[in-house]
Formats: sequence, structure tokens, C-alpha cells
Amino acid sequence: MTLEAPEPEQAAVEAKEKYGKSQADFAIEKEHYQRLLEAARTPGAISPLDISTVKANMEADSVLCNATKANWQMQEIMMSCLRITAPFSGVTTTRNVNPGALVSAADKDKPMLELKQNDLLRLQIDIPETMSSMVNDKDTVLFYVDALPGKMMKAMLCRNSDNINNNYRSQRMEADINNSEELLAPGMYADVTLRLKGNASAMYVPKSSVVISAESKYVLSDHNNTIRKIQVTTGNESDGKIEVFGDLQPGKQVIVNANDEIKETENHM
Repeated sequence: MTLEAPEPEQAAVEAKEKYGKSQADFAIEKEHYQRLLEAARTPGAISPLDISTVKANMEADSVLCNATKANWQMQEIMMSCLRITAPFSGVTTTRNVNPGALVSAADKDKPMLELKQNDLLRLQIDIPETMSSMVNDKDTVLFYVDALPGKMMKAMLCRNSDNINNNYRSQRMEADINNSEELLAPGMYADVTLRLKGNASAMYVPKSSVVISAESKYVLSDHNNTIRKIQVTTGNESDGKIEVFGDLQPGKQVIVNANDEIKETENHM
């Protein structure tokens, strides 16, 4: 796409003409100086002051010629900015400026065009902070989109931000999707399934046994008719079970369908 801007075009023409004039002036002054040097070979023919004056004029014309050349080159660079070339081939999805429209400084925050590449898409995944250490580059993920119900697709993670977002407490990872068949479209939301390794120090309990209150998370252990709250933190979920971390020992029984109405009890013998 090529834009039209009369002012930069005129400035480039003027800069080129000034460079040409300064180049000619420098060539004439250089020729004058060289002829004086030849004449000065005859003793007393040329005054040393005249030679110094012409030399100074030649050097000044040389500096002016370099300056006008730099200005002309700068104007040429400005002119090249009027030609906008896309960094990749794609489809124009949004056009905010049509041919012949006048673009003012007030429109500087609005893009003229939006170009999207459809044959290669980028899947962006926000990994929760609690799981970020379990996900690595080149891990395979499964994802689904609403536009293709029941169709499972695979992708390999290839980029990692290595940074936790302070607002969402998540880590951004990306995968490249080959969309040569154009089944997907940019902007689609995907449901992503990650296959993560469990934590060796965690224990699994039914998800329904974890009670989430305003103050904490806990499970209710039932041992010898004594119900006790055990504070826990949770991790991955899978098949109705969830990882828990806390003062919970293997073999202890927990109430499966727990809720905050169940109170702790004491065992009276």
C-alpha cells in the first residue's frame, strides 16, 4: 500500500535540487583551486593568500555538499515510509481507511489496516502459577474449539514467557498451529487439556471432600468418630480427584461430601 503526501514529496524534490546545486558549486571551486595550484608553480604568479582563500571556499562547499546530500537521503527515507509493506502474506480483516481518505493526526492511534495470517496461527495458553513449574517447552497439548465440536487437535508448546502475570497469577505459553486447511480462524477461543505429572508430595482426595470457606480450604478427617478440620492447599484436578497439601497422613479417612455445616467433634470415652 502506497500513501500520498504532497509535502514530503515536494521536500524530497527540493532536497535533491539543492544537493545537485551544491555538488556543482563544489566541483567548480575544486577546479578553480587545482588551476591555481598549477599556476602557482610559476614564482610570483599567484598570491598565497588567494590560494588559501580559494581552498577555504572549496572546503566550505564540500561541507555544504555533504550536508545537502544527507538531507536529500533523509527525505528519501521519509518517502519510503509512505510505502507500507506487510511483513507476511495474509488476509486484510479490518480496513479503517479507504483509498482517497484524508488521514489526520487525530487518527494516529487507529490502525489503517489489520492483516492476519491464517495458515499459521498462534495458540496462547495462560498456565496457572501453581502448575507453571510442571509445564515445559515441547510438551504436547490437546485443544478443542466450539466451531469444530468433538474434533481434538494437538499442538506442541514452543515459547515460554518465563514470567508470572501479576494480575492473573498465570504464565503465558504459546504453540504454533499449522492451519493450512483453514479449519481455524484467528480470534477463536480454545479449551486446552494439559497432561501434567503429579506431585510426589501430594495426596489425592475426592474433589467434593475439599471445603472452600471465606477463610481457608480444608478437609474433614474422620478418625475414631472424631471429626477434625485439616487445612490444605490444592493442586491439579483429574477425574474427580484433586491434589491436596497439608497435615494429612496416608490412610486417614476424609468425609467425601463435606461442607461447612459439619463441625469438628471430640471423642468422649
